[in-house]
Amino acid sequence: VSRVPADRPEVSLFAVLENLQVTRPGVGDNIMADAKRAGMSTALLSWGDLRGWSKLVDTDHRFKKGQRDEEAEIGLRVAAEHDLVFHHWIWHDIASHHHAKKKGPKYAESLQRTDDLIATIAAGLPPGMDLIVTGDHGHASDGRHVQGMDVPTVLVARSSNLKPMAVDERIPITAVRFIIGAITGVGSHASQVRPEWRGWLSDSVGPELRSLGSGQDASDGQSKLPWGPLAVVAALVLVGSWALGWKVGLAMAAWMAVAGFFFPAWLEFSHVRGFRKPIMVIAWSVPVLAGLTALFRTRSLASGWLGAAYGSVALSLVLWPGLFVTGVLRNSDGLLVPIVVMAGLVALNGQRNRDESTAWSMWGLGALCVGAVALAIVITDFNTNHFRIRRFPALWAFKEYGELKIVASVALGVAVHRLLDSDVRWAPVGGLAVVLGPHMPTAMAAVSVLGFSIVWWLRPSAWRSRALSVLAIAITGHTLSSKRQLGVLLTVVGVGFAIHVIRMAADRLPEAMAGRVIRLSAAVVLLIAGFIGLAWTTKLQVSGVDFTFAVDWLPGRLHKDLWWVVAAATVLNCFLPLLLAIEIAWERLGSAVSAAADLAARICMLRFVGTTVFATAWMIPMGDAAASARLRSFLQDGFIWLILGGVMVGVSFLRRPTPTVDPNAVSADAQSA
Repeated sequence: VSRVPADRPEVSLFAVLENLQVTRPGVGDNIMADAKRAGMSTALLSWGDLRGWSKLVDTDHRFKKGQRDEEAEIGLRVAAEHDLVFHHWIWHDIASHHHAKKKGPKYAESLQRTDDLIATIAAGLPPGMDLIVTGDHGHASDGRHVQGMDVPTVLVARSSNLKPMAVDERIPITAVRFIIGAITGVGSHASQVRPEWRGWLSDSVGPELRSLGSGQDASDGQSKLPWGPLAVVAALVLVGSWALGWKVGLAMAAWMAVAGFFFPAWLEFSHVRGFRKPIMVIAWSVPVLAGLTALFRTRSLASGWLGAAYGSVALSLVLWPGLFVTGVLRNSDGLLVPIVVMAGLVALNGQRNRDESTAWSMWGLGALCVGAVALAIVITDFNTNHFRIRRFPALWAFKEYGELKIVASVALGVAVHRLLDSDVRWAPVGGLAVVLGPHMPTAMAAVSVLGFSIVWWLRPSAWRSRALSVLAIAITGHTLSSKRQLGVLLTVVGVGFAIHVIRMAADRLPEAMAGRVIRLSAAVVLLIAGFIGLAWTTKLQVSGVDFTFAVDWLPGRLHKDLWWVVAAATVLNCFLPLLLAIEIAWERLGSAVSAAADLAARICMLRFVGTTVFATAWMIPMGDAAASARLRSFLQDGFIWLILGGVMVGVSFLRRPTPTVDPNAVSADAQSA
């Protein structure tokens, strides 16, 4: 990847990234302004997307309604009267947003229309006028086109100033400015130029263009202190010190700083010595040892459960960022399973000590606890590399038997609804929602999302829970693939079972102890529900989140004006698993959920701060070499914790009655966690 200059806007060729808000005049050197200053007559053809550049060209032609089929003819007429014409064809971009993933005839038709437009223009240009066809932005390998990223774009050019050739490797978008400069004779010494690009020029190009970029200072690749990030980190550490007390905050920041600074050495050591997988085994030891220590000291299962809960909170803070083996997702089983195991033992022991207990009730409770532990293991068993989920073993069973997937999804839909609706007679509607979801027409899907948003704010009631369950299940079927919907439903059922066992175990404890252990355990459960839920709905890739389902609601280009509708629906869709888990927690744990969500929000804040400290410390020894997919995954991980924390803050205040937990005890727990 070529070096991106400090003045980011110079990376842009035309600065036409309208959807990223960089199409305003004054963002840096650009070919349109350069050509006009050189005395060339310039023209801009668009549907109003580039109106910010109207004053920088001689002619700004905006197509009107009904001129879509006349674009090539109008473009050729304008080209005959100007030296440089920029023609922005928007229709395939719109078709891509609406139809690309459906691979239907409309997408193919759009490709054909685009091809016909280019062929018509290429054949009808004035003699001697050159042509370059390119995208208005490039894409990274994961589909992103973030402003300032020097990513490749499609590029085809014909000109006597260029050699007839094809370049096999990926060409970054900065190369387009160099090529258009060679074609027009209007270069820019602000351009980033690689030496091999000069080999694309024909013999007719003079020495001035051939020397473009030769005076630029190459990046020395040496490490240097990132003063900007360091200043931000210092401020964030202060915020983190408030989350769970200054001792915990400073310890977290110091640990992440050391881990980040030595992370390059750790990567080399762990890969060479094969010390990667054992870390996940060692991570289990934190909550397990904490639980066993408390159990042997007090001879009390309740204290062992509380110790395991404290250990899980501690483990959630010391794990490194990202999806690497030392990250949260790969170790979510170590966070959740010890808590569920200890809660199950407490519930069974309490049931055994009850005089009215029967063999049937013991067997039933035992089966429920075993099922909760098994589901906790299943839903947390992910196989990932450092920035994406590669495999979810729980779905292997359906690899050769795809027809069982719908059966399993229906069964899980019934289970989800049963966890939310106490009336067992209504449980089958959860399975019905699974079947109907993928077949909902666009209008019905939009109504379902709107209905869920309205019902969420209604007063608690049986019908409210019933409606939320049906609508959420149907929405996941409409917006997600069958495999990802199955993962979402399995996650919600697993989390629901864990919450149910926690509730039963807490009923066997004194009220003071129950309040503390519920707060800690439920906080971890909500964190796992949110993180794994996002793994299914977004694949933990902040960019590239699918929003086409919401774009389909708005015909034509209406989605550009009502972008907030698309954004709101996308955010809701991303957090549906967590919202369902929260509803189950409210049904089972009541007002204690507020205290648990408050603790979860504080942990999220510390995770965000720790991730930022880690990434900044990593950049100190690595320098420019830190700019990698792994660093990107760490920063995305930090953003995920930030938005999860925001949701948890909202939950902590939502439907917040008088807490059942003593506020003084809550404060003490926060300091000791």
